[in-house]
Amino acid sequence: MCAKNSSKNAFTAPLSLRSASKPAIRPATLADAREIAALLGELDYPSPAGSVRLRLEAILGRDDYRVLVAEGDRGLVGVVSVCWGLCLEQDGCWGQILALVVAAAERGQGLGARLLAHAEAWLRAVPVARIIVASSQRRTAAHRFYQNRGYRATGLRFVKSLAAGGGDPHQMDNSGLSAFRTSGEPASTRH
Repeated sequence: MCAKNSSKNAFTAPLSLRSASKPAIRPATLADAREIAALLGELDYPSPAGSVRLRLEAILGRDDYRVLVAEGDRGLVGVVSVCWGLCLEQDGCWGQILALVVAAAERGQGLGARLLAHAEAWLRAVPVARIIVASSQRRTAAHRFYQNRGYRATGLRFVKSLAAGGGDPHQMDNSGLSAFRTSGEPASTRH
């Protein structure tokens, strides 16, 4: 069984020291919102910095979610977000890589693998039984990246937008985030 409440400080995997050739990997902060927004844009999830900041406000204090960034000499060059949850259909917990992006100029140098390794280390500490990652069908290079690291294709992902007018399912309506800021769960599920 996975941890009922993992400590915010439970993740103690060593973080890389900063150097010109090896960006440091560290937990994200609210001050990173603008640069994370730019990186998400490279992943085809354009997001205003203010929206990313609101999401980070809701996420950063949670025990079941982590956002790590890779910081080089000129700013952020990568980000990974990861979460975990309880399984009903089998024993244990699941983990999920929600977003992983490396700046175009930094790709092919092992930074994505380092970010993924840090995310996996955190999930192992929970511990989770399996890790899930979703990737667009058109991202064949990403598919090879994950397959080369032990991930295998197991099915399809279906998305239904609940936004008014059936908006872009990749864009989140931040209006509901205030319910998460106080308790970590939606107001409709609190007892």
